[in-house]
Amino acid sequence: MNQDKMNAILALLAATEAPAPVIPNGVRANHTYDFTRDPFAADENFTFLGHVPAKASRDIAESMVGIGFETLDRDTFDPFPIIPLLGKSGVKHARCQTGWIKCEKTPGVYDFGWLDKIVDALLAEGIQPWFSVSFGNPLYTPNEKYAELWEKYTEERKMEIPGHARGYVSEVPLLHGEEAMQAFLRYAAALTEHFKDRVTVYEIWNEPEHFWNCNGVDYAARDGAVALAKNYTELVRRTGEAIRQVFPEAKIAANSCGIGNSYINELGYCGLGNYIDIYTYHYYGNTPEPLLAANLAQLRACLQVPGKELTIWQGESGRSSGNTILPSCPSQYNQAKYLVRRLVSDAGQGIPMSSIFTASDLKGYYPDGSNQNFGMFTVGDVMPKLGYYVLSAMAALLEGVTPDPRILVQFGAPPQVFEDTFAYRFDGAALRRKGVPLFAVWRGGNNDIPHAPQYGYVKLHTRAEPEIQDLIAIDPIRRNVYRVKMVMPKPNEKRPAIIVKDFPVLDYPLLLTDLRIFEDFLPENADKE
Repeated sequence: MNQDKMNAILALLAATEAPAPVIPNGVRANHTYDFTRDPFAADENFTFLGHVPAKASRDIAESMVGIGFETLDRDTFDPFPIIPLLGKSGVKHARCQTGWIKCEKTPGVYDFGWLDKIVDALLAEGIQPWFSVSFGNPLYTPNEKYAELWEKYTEERKMEIPGHARGYVSEVPLLHGEEAMQAFLRYAAALTEHFKDRVTVYEIWNEPEHFWNCNGVDYAARDGAVALAKNYTELVRRTGEAIRQVFPEAKIAANSCGIGNSYINELGYCGLGNYIDIYTYHYYGNTPEPLLAANLAQLRACLQVPGKELTIWQGESGRSSGNTILPSCPSQYNQAKYLVRRLVSDAGQGIPMSSIFTASDLKGYYPDGSNQNFGMFTVGDVMPKLGYYVLSAMAALLEGVTPDPRILVQFGAPPQVFEDTFAYRFDGAALRRKGVPLFAVWRGGNNDIPHAPQYGYVKLHTRAEPEIQDLIAIDPIRRNVYRVKMVMPKPNEKRPAIIVKDFPVLDYPLLLTDLRIFEDFLPENADKE
């Protein structure tokens, strides 16, 4: 990289403003980071250069970073103030639920106008929607308790109906009989015909292990994994055939709310892999990393069909920043930590798309009518959280990223010589972003329990011909970029590596790479000025 281009990058980093997340109750800014210190501040080994610039979605050719745009069939948030802000963040994919109940209110009459507006607005920002074709319709899949709630509230008070009842969540047409199933197939075909020039991926159902009901009866719990796998495979097969009759090039996706279990094995025995192109797993919990590689290996072993390529996506995962019925210690900082760990873990496993749940906090989401706080924006006033700025940094940094098993990151601390002396696990990822090595190292464990930094040396193994000549460290949560002092190998070193001494390993990934990773962030004429 020539000096003019280096100077242009340094000027860009210095000119980029720091993130400005919502500060709860107007308290000091460091509250957003749960009063943790900048890991590189006041350390002579690290020189502050500026902040990670954002890239708009339309300016990113390919990125694994996706966002959840679910539950709009239940009107849980207003998407249109949020979509332009997401367009500035660099996210490239948006998962949209299609809402049978909202599209077919009169038998055989389909109105996709509400979904048209969302799809077109996303595409205009450079974000590609993909569809989750899920949930019931009272015309064909009656639920007595849901019907009572709909009768209780007028149209003006519809938002007081708990979210699951508003969307007839869980009511599976296959379980309601052939008439209901035929209606669902007609709806899926009409949906595909309408959107086939704009949407390619059609995911059949959402989390069948949790949402597999008939008139409120949980058939998954009643009948068990074997019956669920058989019935779900049948739903996917028949719905996928209906979609492909209209759009042969469609990509059919199946889904589960977890991986690494016997249910996945049963799906393999049922032959699910024969009917899909993509499998999307959901991966919640407070530790994204444990057994991820083994769980994905089981998924591939069970569902990969000889002679047919299977793509695996992470279709829904996130963390709440506020009160939630799920077990967690919610804060914006913990949410942001989880987001970075999730994306880097998936990138390290070669997952081509990882979708963060969700774009906005959701009104009346849970069955009891309470709100959900997993969003990148607060509901109502549409204020960005820390997670939004972290998502923006990661979308740009992970553009075109792929794992490279030929390069390696290691962490150590004396007196570790022949045995592991650490009380905690450490994780790392070795990636390439458009050819440039990009390393991550962090300390695993419970996402919601703060861990003090562990200091030690980091070894970066690349080619013997140094690929990193201007080493930088990136804190993706604060979006800070630092130049790093490094110890290069001696000229006669037989095992060359870049060694960084006294590097702080945190409970979320810090990144190490070369300054030239920011070359494509520059305007086209930056090196000519």
